[in-house]
Amino acid sequence: MSIIDVPEPLPLDVPEKPQIAEPLGALQLDAHARRIAVEMKVVPQSRDHSTAFRKSFEADVAAIELAYEMSVGWKNRKDACIPIAEWLLDNYYVVQEQIRDIRQHMPPAFFRELPSLDDGITRVHCVARELVSHCDNALDEELIIRFVDQFQVNAELTIGETWAFPVMLRLVLIENLSAICSQLVQEFRSLMNVGGILESWERDGRFHFADGSSLRCASTVIALDELVRGRGGEYADAKTALDRHLKTLGWDPADLRKFEQHRLAANQVSIGNIITSMRLLAALDWVEFFERTNRCERVLRRDPVHVYERMDFASRNRYRSAIEEIAKRSAISETDVARQALRFAQIVYTQAGISESGSVKTEFDEANEVGSHIGFWIVDDGRIQVEKVAGYRPRLKQRFHNWMLRHPYRVYFGGLSIIGTALLAMLGFSIYNSPSATSGSLAILLLLSILPISEIALQLLNSLLTRALTVHLLPKLEFPDGVSSDFPTFVVVPSMLTGLREVASLLAKLENHYLANTDAAFSFALLTDFADASEETVDGDAEILQAAIEGIQQLNRRYATSDSPFYLFHRSRRWNNPEHTWMGWERKRGKLIEFGELLSGSESTSYSTKIGKLERLAEFRKSTKTPFVITLDSDTIVPRGAARKLVGTLAHPLNRPITHAEGSGHCVTRGYSVLQPRISIHLGDTRKSRYLQVHAANPGVDPYASAASDVYQDLFAEGSFTGKGIYDLRAFERTLSNVFPENRILSHDLIEGCHARVALVSDIEVFDGFPSRYDADARRQHRWVRGDWQICSWLFPRVPTATGYSRNPLSSLSRWKILDNMRRSLVNPTLFAFLVGGWLLMPNDAWLWCGVAAIIVMFPVLIQAITGAMQWTRKHEISLQLRVYFKN
Repeated sequence: MSIIDVPEPLPLDVPEKPQIAEPLGALQLDAHARRIAVEMKVVPQSRDHSTAFRKSFEADVAAIELAYEMSVGWKNRKDACIPIAEWLLDNYYVVQEQIRDIRQHMPPAFFRELPSLDDGITRVHCVARELVSHCDNALDEELIIRFVDQFQVNAELTIGETWAFPVMLRLVLIENLSAICSQLVQEFRSLMNVGGILESWERDGRFHFADGSSLRCASTVIALDELVRGRGGEYADAKTALDRHLKTLGWDPADLRKFEQHRLAANQVSIGNIITSMRLLAALDWVEFFERTNRCERVLRRDPVHVYERMDFASRNRYRSAIEEIAKRSAISETDVARQALRFAQIVYTQAGISESGSVKTEFDEANEVGSHIGFWIVDDGRIQVEKVAGYRPRLKQRFHNWMLRHPYRVYFGGLSIIGTALLAMLGFSIYNSPSATSGSLAILLLLSILPISEIALQLLNSLLTRALTVHLLPKLEFPDGVSSDFPTFVVVPSMLTGLREVASLLAKLENHYLANTDAAFSFALLTDFADASEETVDGDAEILQAAIEGIQQLNRRYATSDSPFYLFHRSRRWNNPEHTWMGWERKRGKLIEFGELLSGSESTSYSTKIGKLERLAEFRKSTKTPFVITLDSDTIVPRGAARKLVGTLAHPLNRPITHAEGSGHCVTRGYSVLQPRISIHLGDTRKSRYLQVHAANPGVDPYASAASDVYQDLFAEGSFTGKGIYDLRAFERTLSNVFPENRILSHDLIEGCHARVALVSDIEVFDGFPSRYDADARRQHRWVRGDWQICSWLFPRVPTATGYSRNPLSSLSRWKILDNMRRSLVNPTLFAFLVGGWLLMPNDAWLWCGVAAIIVMFPVLIQAITGAMQWTRKHEISLQLRVYFKN
């Protein structure tokens, strides 16, 4: 007989057998589920049981791992226990997957949130045990759903319990597999020990069995009996002694064999069922399971305007998380919270004039649709009403968070003032204590340091607020079968035709946009004009335009569909008297304005060349449609599906722009006209030059190159427009009609976003290019700074418009954005002046001025390094990180 080295027995009390109860039929299982729902009483827990739970689970894992190691090393493949071992060997990767899943989805914090019974075991764990034990580990989808439904006839599971149920099923299967593996280990040890037991008989004439009074040694007895029989007549005395010994214990070898055969057969069936069930659990769609079984989910799906069921998973989950939060700190259940929100939504729905049959009795506008959507009462302004009805008692941390959201201006500008004043005071104290300081030098240096110090103050404030505030993600509709035809969308690339190479590049980019977003509701267009010139037409214009026309026609032939998706709209030059040149009217801003007029049916635009299926433009003028436009730069890359997500976000009722007439124009009173996605630098570009590798990271807050900070969105529920995003065509046109005078706006993105109201959609990402050389970057910075100072008039009470001067409609936040851009353009000059002034006025303290300047320049990188390290250590144990670091 082969012998292998085995570790000492596990220091835990493993069960004698898997947790298997009497198998029940379907009706009996239904009755059992309803009965245990009444018997299980949830009680408040006075102590944390998560540690004990984790230890028990890891002990089960250790038992499985030990059995696997012994099975791998066992040489005699004829032993009776080998079929069980082969199940484990062949399917160990399946078991490992279940173990990883449990560890990942059952952290201590989540475990502590689950309702528990008086013995500290979570209720959902007990429910899973009952189901598994009464079906001998043989699970199927309908059986699981039916058992959970029957249980909830008498006791509803919480949202957290429903999500945890799949993990608990895996946990129970692991527990039962651990029991079988413990018996397998015992079997192996029995086979290994029979030689030593026989030797002890030869030595002192007695048999020494471990657990001699327990059936756990049945396998040892059977193995020893077979060994004695196999050695023939010379061991007849041993056989007689063994039979006599068993008789004194009241055991019969034949009965033991029957018992052992039955046990092995039962374990073989059980481990087969366990492995099969594990495979099933890995393959099931647990999101569908949750939405079929959770009672709160059923209430939410009764949304009067049927928006909830059309949202994507992340948005639905946000609603459910909000309900969980309210229910945990109130006197009613999660389902009751959802019912209260539904009741408020139905009241608005009925008052808006919509009958139960869905027929419209009065005008059902967008404002009514917002209040009729159940989400308005869960995650929007209506939540406070639900909280009052539920008796919600927020924690201190939540109270502070709510206070910040109610007083965003105090938080932001008050925090900026405090931090900035403290930093200036520290610098002033350092200067004042210098022996060479004078009152004049102190005043000059402090004055020159205000703008550079403000950069540090803003960076620090933004970093603190992004960690104190909850990320403000907008809900989204999901279009699994493509964007609905109710939302026709143009993806446009405003650009200049400067040569044949530029034409080829633009056509390739437009084709890539189509390939990444092939929904039938999308159309793709180049909005072009020629470069400025001294004459209306110059040599080469016709050739360049003809190349663009042929390129669009070729794309439509290449991707021939019922609706040719590619278009070219080209503008002719117009004489600009202030600029003394022929150019496209209002440059990029003019392209988008005239494109909106073109879609509205105007024939008076300067778009002289229109290529594509123009009759399709009528879709954008129908009152039953909601048209959108996605505008991109020529170097922007839109990932697959990003355009669909942008449409789904802007189409959601809680995000739809609601405009209000104010003075001679319109303003957005709620929702958004523009959505700005998060913009990142394309990774492929970083190989182009060393300059790009150094500068493309854009640490800190850069409202031009990237929307890295979402403080404005999280605190003020409003972002900044950087020229790449989606806008609601009609709301955008209404809010910007006759707002700006001609030849006044160069950098139009920020000021347009301030008027139209923009949101940052930080969970949707597009990629942009970055200048590969310093001179190109400097020219871009120059354009931006020039544009920032051109809109400084909008800081004052009266502003210029297309029809004269009128009252400034911008909010204080919008004016701050303009001022902040102007401030940022002066940081570097004033920092240089501060350095020079310090060297000239107080040369003995040159180290101080250089140190302050270095801190200001390097502070964004320092903040990025600190926050990155904090996120790094939050995800992994520091000791593990250090081991990996030093190992590498």
